[in-house]
Amino acid sequence: MAKKKKQVMNLGEYEHLGECPECQRAVIVESTNLSIGDEAACEECGVMLEVLEIDPLILVEIENEDDNEEEGDAAGSGIAPLGYEDDKDDEDDEDEV
Repeated sequence: MAKKKKQVMNLGEYEHLGECPECQRAVIVESTNLSIGDEAACEECGVMLEVLEIDPLILVEIENEDDNEEEGDAAGSGIAPLGYEDDKDDEDDEDEV
């Protein structure tokens, strides 16, 4: 009975293997000086990733600024920032005098 050979990825000296948190595919990050905060893209699903840990390599998805706006930040929620005064009320007060 023949044994199946295990497929092994031969990583170069400056290649680091991680996993995409979105699609669970292998992601190879090529860097001569890998550091926390470095960015990479998953070739399979296209999501942007950030290095969270180096040994073992842990990658996390980078949230887009567009995603934050959809979640309800103050700019799109109709909430006025502190110190903002509505000039419309002042105009109405002048008419009543």
